[in-house]
Amino acid sequence: MNSEDMYNVISEISPAILDEAEKYKFGKDFTPIKILAAAACILFLICGSIPVMAACNNETAIRIMYMVVPSLAQRLRPVAMSCERNGITMEVVGMELDYDKASVLVSMNDAEGRLTGSCDLFDSYGIRTNSASVAGAGMAEFDEETGTAYFLIQIDQMGIPIKEGDKIAFSVGEILPGKEHYDLEMDMIDLSRIPDNVEMTCDYEYRGGGGPGLDGKELSGIPVMVTAPSEERPLADGVALTGYGINDGILHVQIRYTDIFNTDNHGYIYLIDPNGEKVLYDMSVAWFDEDRTDSYEEYFLCIPEGGFDGYRIMGEFWTCNDGPIEGPWQITIPVGMLED
Repeated sequence: MNSEDMYNVISEISPAILDEAEKYKFGKDFTPIKILAAAACILFLICGSIPVMAACNNETAIRIMYMVVPSLAQRLRPVAMSCERNGITMEVVGMELDYDKASVLVSMNDAEGRLTGSCDLFDSYGIRTNSASVAGAGMAEFDEETGTAYFLIQIDQMGIPIKEGDKIAFSVGEILPGKEHYDLEMDMIDLSRIPDNVEMTCDYEYRGGGGPGLDGKELSGIPVMVTAPSEERPLADGVALTGYGINDGILHVQIRYTDIFNTDNHGYIYLIDPNGEKVLYDMSVAWFDEDRTDSYEEYFLCIPEGGFDGYRIMGEFWTCNDGPIEGPWQITIPVGMLED
């Protein structure tokens, strides 16, 4: 089997087999797909010469390498300091090393000028090193003149040194080109005349929540207001007020965020007290609509002692209704090459 044959075999392995291979465990439960998954890994180990593995530059081959020997995969990945997809070029700018920690600055420039200072990697990025690590990436700066976004990658290998000769792989699946930000007073809610006979339900698909009020509570089955689409009031593009009222001594405010998997529309509700201080909601509960496309989120606000006299209710929201720009973009960074 020559290099080209091996590359083609790896490239054509079914993603289902790869998914099974990633969670494969030896035992008595041998199903056909598990046998194929194991065979894929064994084939790779037996037949994969160093030149072949170094040449594998598609995601299927890379996944196999990481399943088998992650450190070997890192050493053999081809060096790619820049990558262009859909008119956007991602490029390594610089690196700083501190024993087991690394900071890498990466730029993304769009030839079509679609990126803004609020662009977002949409939780679609991956960071791979040859050792276990804690890592993350976020916007560092945006150059308005050139339309270039700079993202800072931070890696901590928790005591394991990052050595010259190691490689760091950074990939991005899609990018939200620019979010809109709104911080507005919700004057359609009259805090002096809040309905207190709202209909509640526990019949919803809980998907998450937050706030100190959730501590110790069962994460599902918390009563929320029954949604009333006919009474929706738009607050921003992709955000709507779907109801509010008092139940069990708590003010409930319900918001619908549209198409969250493509827009990352989100936000929160808060109060401004008579002294101008911000008062955050006590907790929130979120759930999907029937199509699992839109997200409803209900915010629970404690009623101040003495009522809401002198208070204002606010909403802060982030939207990106144009949706993401598809990649993928991928670079491989040789440690030490960009130092100093």
